[in-house]
Amino acid sequence: MRCIKRQLDGRFDLMGAKPADSIIAARATLSGIYMALAWFDAGEAKKFGESLAQFFLEKIPKASQKGDKEFAKKVDYVLEKMVVQIVQFKAQHKLNTYKKAQLGNVFKWVLLDAGISADYADEMTTWLMKKIG
Repeated sequence: MRCIKRQLDGRFDLMGAKPADSIIAARATLSGIYMALAWFDAGEAKKFGESLAQFFLEKIPKASQKGDKEFAKKVDYVLEKMVVQIVQFKAQHKLNTYKKAQLGNVFKWVLLDAGISADYADEMTTWLMKKIG
């Protein structure tokens, strides 16, 4: 068993510790820091949100046809294709709350920047967030 001795200047000294112990401790600390930072790495989620919004915009006819039966069929078809993409992405990536929020935010802003009405963009983003889980 190792003893920890507190020195006068406030530092700690591991008495009887081998150099390998400090290397292992340093690696464990770096691993913990990396894991904490990786939690905030939402780059892949943002790219997916943008690509999903672009897919939606390319496949859906102009919003002026909203309410038309053919428009509704087209939207249903596109949403089914989007669900397939979402399932595949979720299988390959672990999404935490932060990454889900970033994905949804990018998706919504791409729709808004493309001229989709705010109400419809909110509706589509809500649908996406429910599908992501």
